[in-house]
This record gives sequence, structure tokens and C-alpha cells, in this order.
Amino acid sequence: MRKLMVLAVILFSTSFLQSQTSETEPNNDKLFANPVSVGQTIEASFHTTTDQDYFKIELELDKMYYLTSVENSSGLKPDLNLYNQASSTNLLQSSVAGRNGNNNFRLSGYVPYNSGVYYARVFEADNETGQYKFRFAGGRGTDSLLIHEPDNTKIESGSVQPLAMGDTLYGAIYPANDFDYYKIEGTAGNYFEIGTMPILDLHPRDTDTYITLYNASGQIVMENDDLGNVDTPSGTVNCTFSSLKGLFSVTGVYYVCVRSYYNSIANEDLVLNENHPPTGEYGLYYNIEKPEGLDGFARYPHVECPTTSSIIVQWNTLTQQPSVLYWGTTKECTNVIEDLTTKSEHKAKITNLEPHTKYFYKVWNGDSLSKVEHFYSAKPSSEENVSFFVISDSSPYEGFGSSEAQRDIAALLLETDCDFGLHSGDVNQHRGEEYDLVYYQPYKDILKNKTIFPCIGNHDNAYDHSQTYLASFNLPYNNPDSTERYYSFNYGNGHFISLDTDWPYSPGSAQYEWLVQDLQSEMRSETMWTVIIFHKPPWSEGWPGYPGETSVQTYLVPLFEQYGVDMVFNGHTHDYERGYLNGVYYIIAGGGGAPLEEGIHAYDYEHVSVWINQHHYVRVDLNDKTMMLSAINRQGEIIDYLQSDKNTTDVDEDVNQNLIPKDFKLYQNYPNPFNGSTVIEFDVPEKSFTKVTVYDISGRLVKTLMQQDLSAGKHSVKWDGLDQQGEQVASGIYFIRLQTSIWQQTLQALYLK
Repeated sequence: MRKLMVLAVILFSTSFLQSQTSETEPNNDKLFANPVSVGQTIEASFHTTTDQDYFKIELELDKMYYLTSVENSSGLKPDLNLYNQASSTNLLQSSVAGRNGNNNFRLSGYVPYNSGVYYARVFEADNETGQYKFRFAGGRGTDSLLIHEPDNTKIESGSVQPLAMGDTLYGAIYPANDFDYYKIEGTAGNYFEIGTMPILDLHPRDTDTYITLYNASGQIVMENDDLGNVDTPSGTVNCTFSSLKGLFSVTGVYYVCVRSYYNSIANEDLVLNENHPPTGEYGLYYNIEKPEGLDGFARYPHVECPTTSSIIVQWNTLTQQPSVLYWGTTKECTNVIEDLTTKSEHKAKITNLEPHTKYFYKVWNGDSLSKVEHFYSAKPSSEENVSFFVISDSSPYEGFGSSEAQRDIAALLLETDCDFGLHSGDVNQHRGEEYDLVYYQPYKDILKNKTIFPCIGNHDNAYDHSQTYLASFNLPYNNPDSTERYYSFNYGNGHFISLDTDWPYSPGSAQYEWLVQDLQSEMRSETMWTVIIFHKPPWSEGWPGYPGETSVQTYLVPLFEQYGVDMVFNGHTHDYERGYLNGVYYIIAGGGGAPLEEGIHAYDYEHVSVWINQHHYVRVDLNDKTMMLSAINRQGEIIDYLQSDKNTTDVDEDVNQNLIPKDFKLYQNYPNPFNGSTVIEFDVPEKSFTKVTVYDISGRLVKTLMQQDLSAGKHSVKWDGLDQQGEQVASGIYFIRLQTSIWQQTLQALYLK
């Protein structure tokens, strides 16, 4: 196996850039083609709208080459044709211009059928003028690229020396159906970083690699398609090189598989051509240096399944060790729960708690104690004020980790003063096999203090019939089957039910019969409100081809109406929808972070009055017999608001009118008094230039929070207690002013350090 040190790549880059030259005009046909050698970059341009440039190159049989354009003028779209000296037929089956959304063309890993002279014709299909650079690279023989072959299977890779820390190797996807396997040896708890990189100073999308990490049993541990958008000299492009970062869960042998994204089994029917290059060179690097910030936890301590008298604390450590939890009513945490059995997955149940009381806890992580965190035991049914948030469909479709939209929503949830959360399915949008990266990591700062109760979505069920999902969460199992697939719990004056629409729910099924019993249970009778979550909605307006689940309409909706359910939350459709039918509110909260729907209002149900295609979360406040619901987008703006009184029979047919206020109004900030940040909500009945400012008690301007045109609707802004210079203000009374050209209102706020 041949090693290619990073230094060699840097040296090649330097010499490569020094070899640039300029085109010589005229070069509009083969006769005047500019000769270009391997390793050269030619500065060229389209001088007129009909200009075309020919470059003469020599290619050898069984060698791999790259023809690319780089750093073109803004908006320029060069394209490429390739001709053999003896033929006027374009050898490329399709256009190679603008691949992956970039304006430059890219012919990657081209291996000629015959040695000889070739001509590259570069032209601008839209007849634009401007400058670009033509690059000719490669020329390494496929025999040298295949020096580590055969490695098309895990067994064949076993005869090759395992990758060592710091190794940087080169390889090639050649031929089109090639798979390259590399063996590594991992130690439990060790950090790893494995990735592919450009060779020969190639563009970061010159080879489309897809890498997968397998354990010794052949199970997928992690995989990655590409690194996403990166900045390059020719603009932001979708980098098709890949990277895996994580922690080895067990000690033993692992396998890294490198292949082209386009030769996957799932895409075996895809025709391979220059738009979908199956071949190319790549560098493979492997590091196991532990970065700063890893503190011994594979899953951070968090709380689950709270009741008025108990709660579960769960955490995972990088090494096998006893479970030790300290807790108490003060930060000293004088109570101890111990399990001396050594393991990496830890769970401790704290009992004999007082209702709605603040407690503190910390755990032992092998080297030291974790930070002291807090939680609240659940509110009793006599408590009339309960608040919760709802999210759904939160993680990306492919790969692992979180999306930018999910992180934005998570940041807002962290600042939301709610008692707990609900997640209405597809916690993992990929295949349901990795919850640490798509759930416990992005929500770790929320989960350490409060619980999010989930339900199973179709993606959670797809990988192994929800077995990984069920093993990842500690949920109530108050049903005859003792399953966490469906359950209920009380929190304050609310009764909450989680169902599984990937599990039988027709009359006669265990889940259906349990639901009927639960809706008539004594536990439910103790509460004022009933809220149900499950994944697949009965009606859906924003997903073309998916009008909703007719079986849910047939089997479940009649039960909701018969037994007086108040609210039903779903996901599955990635948008926000709200409807009201026969006393039941139906809300789709599918904007938690996964890609949104196409933005097409595909169906129009009379009882569904709100459809908004934005990432969002929903906040619900129950105050005795009054319910207030706000849908809040990733910018922190209220996009839908509803207030409803329990058992009110005079319900507006057009509940959507709540979206457009009748008057300007500034609401009292909450919380107030506050320490940290406070939310300021206000109504704008018509499009207006709006200012929200903060003044101190002497009338001095402290900070301008907003100053812009706003559309009619309900809006909100936050104040974090900082002044215009970013300094923390002193404790005291401040005045919040909402001002337009025709109206203003001021309210008082109290900040406490």
C-alpha cells in the first residue's frame, strides 16, 4: 500500500500553480489548438459571444486524467467536448458543465480507450463573454493506482496492513464498480476521524467519494456522502469528498469502504456518464487524536420519564465503569445511587420525590464528576398551568448529525421556558440507526433539564422495526403489552397519549383496545386537557401525492371525537398545518429540521385553515380552561397563534383570522422579571415600518431590538439584557417601546442580575 504524505500534496500544489500560462489566439479550431501538458493551467477567455477555444492534449491508454475549468467569471458557464485526433465525434455522452451547481465543467477520472492526441473544445453555451482557466491534470497509471488491490471485499482487505494513525494514502475508484476496503483497529472510547481528500491539487469535487464504516460483524456504524458546501477560489461548491468523525464503541476490527456514490447498489440502474462519473482518484486519511472538549461521555447525562414522585437519569460513558449518581435538593447532591456493575450504558431511577420540586444531580464519568445539573419533578394534576413544546421530523434525511435548521430550532427551544417537550415522530430521518448524533447531541443542553417524549415514525421503524429506537429511550409502558411503542402520562392538568402508526391500530388490535381503555381511564379523568401525538396525520395539505392517512381517519378520528380529545399533533409532512374538526384541533408540526416539502399547496380541506411551509416548533400553554398555541419559525417569529377556551361551542369557522390582528398591540414581555433573556411579542395589523426599542428609567436609549418593515401578523423579538455596545445592563426597571409611523406603546420590564 503506497503512502502519500500531506506534504507531498502541498508541494505538488505549489509547483502546479507555478505552471500556469495563457492561451494563444486564434485557437478556434483544431488546427490552431493550444498544446497543454499534464499539470498545466491555462488562463483563457471568450472574447466574443461566438468564441470557442481548442486545446491539444496527449492521453495514454490506462491512465486517469482530469479536465476542469476553474475560477471563471461570474455567471460564465463553460462546457467541454472531447475529440480523438482521428474523429470529429464528441466522446462525451452528455454535458459536463455546471456539475453540482457550479459553473465550471469537470471531467473526472477519464481513462481513454486509446493512446494518442486529443482535442478539448471549450465553449460557452449561453454565448457569454468572460475569463476562465482550463486545467489538465492526472496521468497516473491505473496499475500504480491499484497497487493495494485486490481490496474489493472485507476479506481481501484483511491481507493488507491496517491503516495506522496519521496515514494518508491514495487510491482510485476504477473501474466503475470498484469498492476499496481498508481495515483499521479501533479501541473503545477512542476518537476517530476518517475522510477522503483531493489528490494532485484537484478541485474539492473532482472525485465523488462515498465512505462507510463497518464493524467486524458487517453492520454499518457510520456513513457519509459529502462534506456539503465549501468555499473555493471559484465560489462555493458542494464538496463531494467525505468525512466521518466519532468514537469507537467497542474494541476490535473495523472496515472503511470507499466507493463512488453513483455505483451504489441502490443506484445500479443509473446510467454512468460524464455527469455521473464513477471513477476517480482520492486521498484517504485516518486520525485518532482526541480533540479538546470530549469529556468522557458518549451520551451526556439527561432526564427521562418524569412523574410527580420519580425520574430517570441516563448517560453513556466511553469506558466500562460502575454507575454512580449523586442527587439532592441542593447543589451539594448528598444522596447517592450506585450500581457497581461495570458498563458503558448507565441508568438510575430517583424515587420518593415531591411534586413540582427542583432537584440537582451529577454523575461519575470515570475520571471526575460531571457538572451539577437540575430538573423538576412533574406537576400534579391539581396544577392548572402547564407548558410544552412540540417538534417533529427533526434530523436530516441522509448521513448523520444535525442540520442547520435543526440547530436553529434547538437553540430556540433552549430559551423556551416550557415544562417538557413532545416529538411526534421521525426522530431519525435516515434509517433509525443512530440517535446520539441526531437527537442526544443536538438537544443535549435541553435534555439535561427537561424531557422530550417521542413517538415512533416510519423512519424510526425502518431500520430494525424500531428496536434501536426502543433501546435508545426510557418511556412509560403503561399498557398490557408493557411496550414503549404506545403509552400515556399525566403532567399537571394535561393527559398525554403517544401512539405508533407503524403498529396495528385498527379495532381489535392491542393498541386500539388500549387507547379506548386509556381514554376512559381514571388517570385521564384527573386532568382537564387531552393531547395525543402520533406520526402520520389523518389529513395533509402540503405534500403532493400524500393527502393523509385514510386509516387514521377511519379508525382513530371517531375515537378522538367520541371521547373529547382536545389536540392531536402529527409530523410526516414537513410543514406546519392547523385544522379544527368536530371539537378536535389537528396540528402538523413537521418542521423540526428535516428538509421542507416543495411548498405546493397540494390539497385543500375545508377544516384545515393554516398551511405554512417553514421550519418551526409549536409552543402550547394550558392555563386552567384556556389553551394558547404559538407556532414559531427558526427566526423566532410567531407564524401562527391560537387561543381557545375549553368546552367553548362558539368556535370561529375561520380560525385563520387569528393570524391577522385587528389592532397594534404590545404584550407584556415574558418572563418578567427576567434574568438572561425575555421574549417580547406584539401585533401588527398592516404592513408597517416597525421599531422595538429599550430605554432605561432616565429615558436613555439602551438598545434597538428591531427596525424594519414587517408584514401584518404576530411577531416577537428577544432581549438578552445587553445594551447597544454588547455590555450587560444593570439590574433595574426598563421600558420596552413598540413604535410605527402612526402608533406607539410602552411597557415596563424588570431585569434582575
